Amino acid sequence: MFNMAKFATLAAVAALTVTAGLTAATPDAEAARRHAHASTCKAPLRGSATGQGLFGKGTAQARAAARYDWESKASVAYGDAYGNFDKSRGKSFDCKRGAVLKAKCTVVSRPCK
Repeated sequence: MFNMAKFATLAAVAALTVTAGLTAATPDAEAARRHAHASTCKAPLRGSATGQGLFGKGTAQARAAARYDWESKASVAYGDAYGNFDKSRGKSFDCKRGAVLKAKCTVVSRPCK
C-alpha cells in the first residue's frame, strides 16, 4: 500500500540532501574558479615611452607608446596570448610632462590571457 506521509517525508529528506550537497559544493566550485582565474594572470610588467606635442598630444602619444611597449614585453615574456593589454588586470598609468614638449608615461599591469 502507498503511504503518502512516508512518501512526503522521504521526498523532503531527499530534497534536503540534494540542497545540502549543492550548498557544500558551491564554496569548492567558487575556490576552483578563483584558482583557475588566478593562474591565467602573470606577475606585473612595466612599459614606458615618451611623446612630444602640445595640448596633451605628447602625453597621448607617450601613453599609447607605453601601452605598445607593455604589450611587446608581455608577448616576449609570456607568449602572444598574454600580450593583449585589454585583458590585463590592475592597470596603472603614470604620465609626467618633462621639458617644453616632452612627456613620459609608464604603465604597470598584470598580463592575463
